[in-house]
Amino acid sequence: MNSNYFTTALHTLCQQPHLISDAFLTKEKNNAGIYAIRFFINGTPRIVVIDDFLPFSEESGEVGFMRSKNGDEIWMCLVEKAWAKLHGGYCMVGGGEVGVVLGALTNQPTEHFNHRHKPDQLWAKMKVASRLKGLLACESARGTFNLVQAVYEVATCGKIEKLVKVRNSMGKLKSKKPMR
Repeated sequence: MNSNYFTTALHTLCQQPHLISDAFLTKEKNNAGIYAIRFFINGTPRIVVIDDFLPFSEESGEVGFMRSKNGDEIWMCLVEKAWAKLHGGYCMVGGGEVGVVLGALTNQPTEHFNHRHKPDQLWAKMKVASRLKGLLACESARGTFNLVQAVYEVATCGKIEKLVKVRNSMGKLKSKKPMR
């Protein structure tokens, strides 16, 4: 499963942890290993109940799909499993959009904006969203998704430079080239 979009959505939600917590109806670890997670599909709440049996690779000795960096958290694995169950299995969620996942977990509106057509409008929207502590993510030309951590305007030599701080949610450096 190529879940770059899903990983980015969860990392984006980590900017406001209460949004993740709100999606979990089962708040504590339990001996039964049963968890209920709420999604919103077209504004309608859908409760997905899952167990904590996760796909496991005998070859690598790790959880098969999503996992925390140090292996001591499973919340993201549970959300991913619930998302897959909601859509009919892991093979059905191999690609998607960050905004769809954000909307499904928060019931908040999302917007997909193509910067090529109106870059000034995009910049204005990003500044407003940043100021209001909104959630921002972007997709690179290579098709990788990134968490937008900050939006800046810096005056240099009488010119305003627009800067965006992004984080690759997959945790891998894709390029050492400077962004333009």
